[in-house]
Amino acid sequence: MLKRDRRLIEKIGRYYLAYKGNVRLESLLAKDLEIVEVDKVTRYFVLATMTLSVIKEALDYFRQARRTRLTYREFTVEYDSEPLGVVDVPRTLGVMSRRVYAYYTYIKGYDAPEYAIMNYLLRRIYAIASRYFEMVKDVPEEVKYFSVKEKLEQKLQELKGVLNYFRGEYFRPLTDYDPSWLKGTYNLYVTLSELEGLSFGIKSKDWKTNEVSRKMIKLILWRLYEIYIFFLVVKYLEGEGFTIEERGNVYVARKGEKEFQLVLNSDLDVSQLEAVDKLDEIKSFRGRPDLSLVAKKSVLIECKYSSSISYLTASRFKIMAYAYEYDPLTVILTYPGLDAQRLTAGSSSSTLDVEEKATYMMDERAKREGFIDISFRNSKKLYIVVLDPSDDDDENVAKIARIFTSNDYLKNLL
Repeated sequence: MLKRDRRLIEKIGRYYLAYKGNVRLESLLAKDLEIVEVDKVTRYFVLATMTLSVIKEALDYFRQARRTRLTYREFTVEYDSEPLGVVDVPRTLGVMSRRVYAYYTYIKGYDAPEYAIMNYLLRRIYAIASRYFEMVKDVPEEVKYFSVKEKLEQKLQELKGVLNYFRGEYFRPLTDYDPSWLKGTYNLYVTLSELEGLSFGIKSKDWKTNEVSRKMIKLILWRLYEIYIFFLVVKYLEGEGFTIEERGNVYVARKGEKEFQLVLNSDLDVSQLEAVDKLDEIKSFRGRPDLSLVAKKSVLIECKYSSSISYLTASRFKIMAYAYEYDPLTVILTYPGLDAQRLTAGSSSSTLDVEEKATYMMDERAKREGFIDISFRNSKKLYIVVLDPSDDDDENVAKIARIFTSNDYLKNLL
């Protein structure tokens, strides 16, 4: 593992999943990873965030079960001296000499065993989630923008409020014939039960092991890097007197009468893309910058956590495409710098094409100067800046400050 990988995890690991609304748990569990040691705070906060997603899904399944209970009609045969509940008349017969009726009704289906199993699973999910919450409730949250504890506590209370909706508790092995909401809830319970004992790992080309492959929680470094860049930008804006607050799915920066949004991983409505042949769903073809500062004119930031010279080459052309599609004030490409040792081991200068050689030259200059600017005849400027997580955060913020203060258009944004 590189030094910058380690520092990135140490700085940002606890907020790994906190900025995403919903997390697909199955995408975060993998095998054949390089084991990464994380501190207790990081472990607890990642577990808490994953638990938050489990509770959200469990509540969705609960609502499906409740709707099924209110609308699904499963008839059963009952015997009584008089029919009880809603009766299917054509299938109701008087039998025996004591006027006992055999009748079809769905009244017992209202408390079918599946609902008691659902109650069993929801209660155990609540118990495990409460234990994970206890791990983090007294730990200070250094970054207020990605609140984990408050959201988890709210969802725990919501889950607690539905625990008495279904009557009784019961469990049996699930079958293929059980409803999807019950099987889904069971899978959530199993996953949540396993989380605390899982190690953390990263995907690494250099990692080789003879150990038995086991499931781990996968840390995706490029995702952590996007969060790191967000924190650097926020730290710079706060230094300029802005306050930042969460508003729905975006963050709002405000200073006096000036206000703009910070949008993570999303396309923007100001896209000039009009059509792609005759295909529908035009939004799916829009570019999705990693971080956008959205005002009348926007600033787009693309984050690439990579040492691949070919990937960085493609990325510098990508920011040019963003400049054309969105016509922003500027587009900034951030990356941690090419790794000279890996570059030398992977390819010689003779194997690089013209564009890759140009990227290598840009990287060398960006490392010396902090960033480089790319100027166009239409007065548009784009920037490529090296922001390495292993460097001091204040040094990285200073680079961002230099970009904003060197451009008159960006000065007006502040």
